[in-house]
Amino acid sequence: MIPWIIIDSDITKRTEQILKILEDQGLKQNHPNMFWVGKGEKLGIEQAKKVIDHLNLRPYQSGGQAVVIIEADNLTPEAQNSLLKTLEEPPIDAIILFGGASEDNFLPTVLSRCQVINSQFKIHNLKLEDKEGIEKLIGSSIEQRFQFVEKLEDKQKLLDRITIYYQEKLRNNPAKSQVSFLEDLIQAHRWAKQNVNLRAILEYIMLRAVK
Repeated sequence: MIPWIIIDSDITKRTEQILKILEDQGLKQNHPNMFWVGKGEKLGIEQAKKVIDHLNLRPYQSGGQAVVIIEADNLTPEAQNSLLKTLEEPPIDAIILFGGASEDNFLPTVLSRCQVINSQFKIHNLKLEDKEGIEKLIGSSIEQRFQFVEKLEDKQKLLDRITIYYQEKLRNNPAKSQVSFLEDLIQAHRWAKQNVNLRAILEYIMLRAVK
């Protein structure tokens, strides 16, 4: 599972969202597999080492190890750098959830390795007809989806709008299918930055899209 960064200036809302994601994965704050770093704790290199050590331990119960850092935007640059390899290649079944008030204090190298959910980036950036259009598109047949993509001029805008739509949908319902598809969308954006053909990217997304 791709590591997540949950951005919300309200620490209570941020924590609630993290707990919802954990619940969907069958985990709670006091689960034996959990390493929970709460509000006000020191976030230097020593804490980062504890995170890495925990993730490398054999799980006490079934499933993978889990780490939550509620104020991960307070991690020192040195601590963030020490976590890069773990974020790039997390242990199998590991769940890593970072919280923060904003993206500003995270290193770009950390952000690039995580799925960022920004609660300030609301779905109202999409017009109602955009939301309805996305729902109609995802509800159509594969052939119809491909035909739409083929004729579309601004393919990047569609990818951006679908991502915003599913980020909001995930906040309301963090189901495993939604999580998996949002990970596909993050990978799609990486391909787009590498100049992979946008039509091919969108056709892949159309195949993977969930209602």
